[in-house]
Amino acid sequence: LAIILCVASCNGLQCFRDGTLQACDAGQEVCTLGMTGIKTQACVTKAVAEASAGYVMSGCHEPSAGVYTCWCAEDGCNESKEKSMENAAGMITAGGSILVTMVVFSKIFA
Repeated sequence: LAIILCVASCNGLQCFRDGTLQACDAGQEVCTLGMTGIKTQACVTKAVAEASAGYVMSGCHEPSAGVYTCWCAEDGCNESKEKSMENAAGMITAGGSILVTMVVFSKIFA
């Protein structure tokens, strides 16, 4: 089970940057999407994300119409505003699936 979880998390985050999916640098664990007249996509550290105004993981802050910043932590999640926000539900589902798998294995090997 640990090997399966490592495959998903040990390869590093991939975020859209300049319109293409690219690997983030070491220590960058959050994808961002911004719209302030021009669309920006980037990888940032968690500290940088948390210091941003209106920060909410797997969500967006929209201080005025058409101006927003989104944060997420799944591969490719910063492709669009909608995709950035939909990952909140995906994280809950994935966490639930891992929990169920662990319970099943603990019953089988107990």
